[in-house]
Amino acid sequence: MVTGFKRSVDPKNLATIRMDYAAHLPDAELRAYGRAWPRDDRIPSYLSGAEFTAPAVRRVHVNPEGGIRWQHRLREIGTDGRVNEFQSGFTHYRAGQVTTELWNRGVFGPSLPSGDQLGDSVSRTGDVISTDLGMLGDGRGSLGYSSRATGHTTLYRDGVLVGEAPSLTAHFPVPAGRAAYRLVAEAERGAPATLSTRVSVAWTFHSDTTDVLARLPVSVVSFTPELDARNTAPAGRIFTVPVSVRSLPGSAAGRARDLSVEVSYDDGATWAKAEVRNSRIVLRHPNRDGFVSLRATSIDTSGNAVEQTVIRAYRMVTATS
Repeated sequence: MVTGFKRSVDPKNLATIRMDYAAHLPDAELRAYGRAWPRDDRIPSYLSGAEFTAPAVRRVHVNPEGGIRWQHRLREIGTDGRVNEFQSGFTHYRAGQVTTELWNRGVFGPSLPSGDQLGDSVSRTGDVISTDLGMLGDGRGSLGYSSRATGHTTLYRDGVLVGEAPSLTAHFPVPAGRAAYRLVAEAERGAPATLSTRVSVAWTFHSDTTDVLARLPVSVVSFTPELDARNTAPAGRIFTVPVSVRSLPGSAAGRARDLSVEVSYDDGATWAKAEVRNSRIVLRHPNRDGFVSLRATSIDTSGNAVEQTVIRAYRMVTATS
């Protein structure tokens, strides 16, 4: 054990993160971790985790000196021992700055790595297309996984089935040369999870043989409604939901060109077109308790497309509930 180290820390040289954790699973335990990477290096470990129950707000003070980058991770552990997990990208905070971060809030859906996060999501090396998908990230854009979820992945080449895998991590050998591909991924989870019980995404793109690993041009649609600490929204009123399209960093995906959104109030049995206005969708919640499901389609400037569905994206409650 190293001894003799002593340092006085001036609070004005620290950054403060106000971490606001919502509740999802009933009676769940939360464990939050953080780790720091030097500006030009990596350290493969996390600090000891803090344990608490949700909803909760914690203030975390971090050292931003010398370009240090911070990454945070949250584990939501249900009474059955199964885990929902979220991992942020690496962030450099500024001394004296106070930042608020919302964790464990919906809409939980497909997520892509950012910055220095490990993993390539959808990639091709030579003539093998690989997937490593986070299908249940939270609304802030953290990568998200759930040990209670089952997954399935299917790949088509020029409309012909290439292969299937009973998981979200897969490797598909494909013929050499350029072709049109459709990649479909699905995840399902049951009780005690009440949100994002079925999530699916279908990407269409072109891909050619590569000499090195290349991230493929895929995007995801993110919904960030203003939900309360129990992941609920008010019923019986007009409700706007910010929506954005995010492409896989380092890929050839273009800027989102077209975006359409549909809404369902009966778990996907029927759908209605939703108005998209200034990067927000305008919904008219019925005056009853229930769930809101969302379905979106986006095409980028290069012709790549994403179709995404989230059943039970969030819960709506009446004032008397």
